[in-house]
Amino acid sequence: IRTAESSAEPAVAVMPFANMSGDPEQEYFCDGMAEEILGAIGKVRGLKVLARSSSFAFKGKEADPRKVGNTIGADHLLEGSIQRAGDRIRIAARLVQARDGTQLWADRYDRTISDIFELQDEISAEVANQLRTTLLPDELSNLKRHHVPDREAYDLFLRARYLWYRRREGDLMQAIELYQQSIARDPEFPEPRVGLADAM
Repeated sequence: IRTAESSAEPAVAVMPFANMSGDPEQEYFCDGMAEEILGAIGKVRGLKVLARSSSFAFKGKEADPRKVGNTIGADHLLEGSIQRAGDRIRIAARLVQARDGTQLWADRYDRTISDIFELQDEISAEVANQLRTTLLPDELSNLKRHHVPDREAYDLFLRARYLWYRRREGDLMQAIELYQQSIARDPEFPEPRVGLADAM
């Protein structure tokens, strides 16, 4: 049962996740995690999720939540950091109210890279539950991937998408090549095909 309060649509911004690995090469992975969670939360009814271009304009900048919220029209911000070492990954995430910076929820996850898809599901569901009443079964199902991609294909896809957004000299051609490699590795994985169509 939805209450009158839950019928409002809070606007959520998923901020770029900070790279705490000490390795600039992991930026693609940090950005990819934030974007995947953004996409998952966007499937939940009753939540307004702001576009990547809005939140990623603050990448690499120290900004007060109130300023961010006022600038992009967000009620809540999901912030996070990622530390990756080999097959181990640590993600810290927190949800704050933009109007005053109050922390609504925070957690830390220590997993292996093989748990990456379950981890994305967990964080997405937790954020949605914090901003809504308990998710309905069909909403929980929508948060989960219908096709779990080959891990190498997924990594190639994240690298390609990072380059496509970055748009430095040579990035576009490299992104196309990586999308093609991802498709070849896992033909049932749909996202690289979408990315390739955008890049062509």
